[in-house]
Amino acid sequence: MTDSKGTFPLPKYRKPAKQTGNGRRAIKKELDALQKTIDSNTLLIEILQRNMAATEEAHNLHIAALSNFLGHDMKNCIQNMDVILTSYVAEEITEGHLESLRVQLDMIREVMGNFAQLVPHGQDGIFKVNSLIGATEALTRSMLEENGVLFTKELLEDIDLRTKYPFHSLLQVFSNLIINACRHLRDFERREVLFTVDIDQENHELFFSVYDTGAAVEQICLDKIFDYGYSTTEGSGIGLYHARYICELLKGTVECVPSDRAEYSKRFLITLPFIGLNDV
Repeated sequence: MTDSKGTFPLPKYRKPAKQTGNGRRAIKKELDALQKTIDSNTLLIEILQRNMAATEEAHNLHIAALSNFLGHDMKNCIQNMDVILTSYVAEEITEGHLESLRVQLDMIREVMGNFAQLVPHGQDGIFKVNSLIGATEALTRSMLEENGVLFTKELLEDIDLRTKYPFHSLLQVFSNLIINACRHLRDFERREVLFTVDIDQENHELFFSVYDTGAAVEQICLDKIFDYGYSTTEGSGIGLYHARYICELLKGTVECVPSDRAEYSKRFLITLPFIGLNDV
């Protein structure tokens, strides 16, 4: 609206209300709370990014191990068979050639049988605990052999222990621990890994231990070895981090503890709540 002179009147100036000490403190408190929320969310995003990167790297290593597991022996068998079948006509095939083909077929059957150990559970996800250890040995066998590491296992022979967990998640955890041990043992003359299983039925806990004969972990490094990117073997520093991440998802723990066996210098202990058939 215009006034009687046809001009637009300016709004009246209002002096802003003076903030009291309480008002300033309230605003500062809100800003501090907002900053804490931002910092907390930023940290959460960083953790999620690390977990995603660790999971992707672990999956890649797992797939590579599966491919190597199948590809190495299968490729050799097929090449040996191919040499015979493409080098000779039917009339030139001898009994020795046939015996060689039979041997290669037996080896292929053995490889496929070993591969079946990697998926020993049914559609319900239930599997024998001892079969998980067998699958771990089968998956890491080539790396154990390449590094000259003797693998020994102590299983629960007196009970048919079955449980329900994400099978391949645990398989990745155990494989990571054995791969880590193999890398540490490269500089040692005695190279041995022991895998044990135990159960506390009263407290419903499962214990998996991976021992090796490498150097014991220094006290100052015990808290660091599971950190993202930390490695003393020039590795990615993701394997142990991912092992802890999976164990925590399963409401369990993984830790490096003093060895309770004199012949082994290091022990990784995994503790998981026992999920038996009556719990699923």
